Amino acid sequence: MGKTIFATILFLIFISSVSSSKPSTPYEFFFSYLISDDERVSDFISSDEQSFSERFDIHYDNKKIKLLIGYDIDKEIKDKILSGELKFSFKEEKLEDDFSKVVFFTEGLIYQKEFYFQSSKLISPAKYYTRSWKKLQGKYFNYLVNDEKLFNVYCIQRLDSYVDKIISKLKISETEKTQIENQKILYIFCKDAAEIKQITGYSSRGQFILNTDAIVTTYPCHFHEVSHFLINFKLKSLPLYTLPFLQEGFAVATGGRGGQSSDVLNDIGYYLVQNNIVDYKSLFKIENFKAEDASISYPIAGVFSKYLLSKNPDEYFSFYKKYSGNIEALRTIKSESIDAKFFEEFEQYLKNYKTNSSISFEKSDNTYEIITRKSFFLTPENPTQNYESIKFDELFKGRECKGEKYYFAIDTNEINIYNLYSNELIASFVNSFNRNTVKYFYNNEFTFYINKSLLDESLTDLKYSYINYEK
Repeated sequence: MGKTIFATILFLIFISSVSSSKPSTPYEFFFSYLISDDERVSDFISSDEQSFSERFDIHYDNKKIKLLIGYDIDKEIKDKILSGELKFSFKEEKLEDDFSKVVFFTEGLIYQKEFYFQSSKLISPAKYYTRSWKKLQGKYFNYLVNDEKLFNVYCIQRLDSYVDKIISKLKISETEKTQIENQKILYIFCKDAAEIKQITGYSSRGQFILNTDAIVTTYPCHFHEVSHFLINFKLKSLPLYTLPFLQEGFAVATGGRGGQSSDVLNDIGYYLVQNNIVDYKSLFKIENFKAEDASISYPIAGVFSKYLLSKNPDEYFSFYKKYSGNIEALRTIKSESIDAKFFEEFEQYLKNYKTNSSISFEKSDNTYEIITRKSFFLTPENPTQNYESIKFDELFKGRECKGEKYYFAIDTNEINIYNLYSNELIASFVNSFNRNTVKYFYNNEFTFYINKSLLDESLTDLKYSYINYEK
C-alpha cells in the first residue's frame, strides 16, 4: 500500500513538472508511466507480447517487465525529466496495418528512442519488421527468414542437434527440455547488419535479445548466441549483467564465434595464453576485456571457460553467478578479486591440454586419409538447392556456388576446412601455432588425416571438385 501511494505521488509530481495538463492519449500515458517506472505502463503493452516475452520463465533482477529490457528510456534521462531538468516530446509515424512508430526525444539534449506500437499497444520492433517474413519451424526454434536463398533446412537440423548437446552438458531437465520444445526459441535470420539494426537498434552480425529470448543474426547457424540463451535458461533467475570474460567465454567455449567453431577458437585461446600474448588474468576487468581485440579476448575467455566446464557443473554455475550482478559492482572486479586456486587449476589444465584432433598427421581407425595436390571441395550426392552460401561468396567473390558443402583450403602452413552450408570454419591447423613445424607436403602432394566425425557424411559419399578460377 505504501509503495502504491509513493508511486502515485511521484507520478503526479512528474506530470506537473513536464506538462501543463494530465496525460490524455495512450502514448502520453505510456511515456508518463515509463519515465516514472510505474507498473501501470503494462496496461499499454501488448498482452500477447508480454506473454511471449515471459514464455521461458527467465527472470532478471529488478526487471519486473521483461519486454522493457533494452527497450526503455535511459535511467539518467528519466532522472533528469523527473527532476525538471529536461522536458520531452514524441512524434508518431503512422505505419500500415495499424502499426505506429513513436519517436521519443528530449528538448535541449540530443537523445531519442524509437518505440513500436500496434493498436496503441507497445510491441517489439521485430513484430513489425518481420511481419511478412517466411516462417519455418524446427524442434527447438521458430524461424523468421527474410531472404530464403541464404538459409537452408540443414541449418535447422544443426541448430536442433546443438541444443540437444548443450542441454546435456548443462544437465537441463527433461521437463525444461520439453518447455523449450513447446515454447520455441525465436530465430530471426537477417540478410545483413542493416536489418539487424532495424530490429535491435544496433548494427552487428548477430545478437541474443534478452527481452524476447530471440536470436537476431546474419549467421544461419549462430551457436554462440544460442549458448547465451541456454545458460540463462538453465539459471532461470539471474542478474542482468555478467562479467564479459565469463559470459562471452561460455558462448565461445560451447558455440564458437563469428563463423569459427568452438574447437578452432579454444585452440587459438590455448596458443595465446601459452605464448603470453596477453595476460589472461587482466581480462577479468571489464574495461580491459572491451579494450582488447575480440580476436584475442574471446578465444582466451573461451579456453578459460572450457576449463571451468570441465569441473562439476554446479561449481561452474556457482562461479558464473558469483560474478554476475550490478554493473557498477562488476566494474570493480579484477584478477585479485578471483580465488587464486582457479588460476592455478587453469594453468595446470593447460599443461595437459590437447588441441582438437579434427586434423592430424597420423592414421587411425577414426580418420580419413586426404591426399591432394591442391585445395578442393566436397559435395553431397544430393546437394542443397537454391542456396547461396555467404561464406562461399566471401571466399570466391563473383563465382557461382553449385551446392558444394565443404571447402578444404590448403597450403604448406595452414589447413582450413569450411562447412559452406553453415558458413563455419569447422577445423583448422596452423603451423605457426606449433612449436615444431609439421611437414605434410611431399612430392607435390599434401597428405593429412581428418577425424571422421568432422563430416556429416561418409567421405565415400562425397564428390571431389576443384576451384574453377574462371568466373
